[in-house]
Amino acid sequence: MYKNQTIHFNKNGTIKYDASSFFTIDLPDTLLLGKNAGKLTYNSNFKKASDQILSVIIENEYSDNNIKKDTFGNWTNNIRFGVFAHKTGKKIIRGQTLEKLFYKEILPDSSFKLTINNHKKYFEKEVYVKDTIN
Repeated sequence: MYKNQTIHFNKNGTIKYDASSFFTIDLPDTLLLGKNAGKLTYNSNFKKASDQILSVIIENEYSDNNIKKDTFGNWTNNIRFGVFAHKTGKKIIRGQTLEKLFYKEILPDSSFKLTINNHKKYFEKEVYVKDTIN
């Protein structure tokens, strides 16, 4: 669970999805050297937007002096993302979600107004990197 999430519950203990904004990360605790894949599932409580784009931004460390922010995007709330591990040992995976919400409003003169809101949530996960599957 991450601090920057909001989860509301019904009286029976089930999640009230329309009022909640949260995500889950599916990334193994042990990674291999090189490229690894993870998945993020996102629940948004912003249901009135005309459209939405969700991105996951990962701070990938390709060498000791080479850190790049890689962006993985999708129009759905399930995103696969990549994590690169360049050396063995403990590693902190740092990333963020970026939810872009588009609100269209038709104006009386047949034109329209577009408003874009951005919502970010940050996360970290400690993993261990090893060089073989065994």
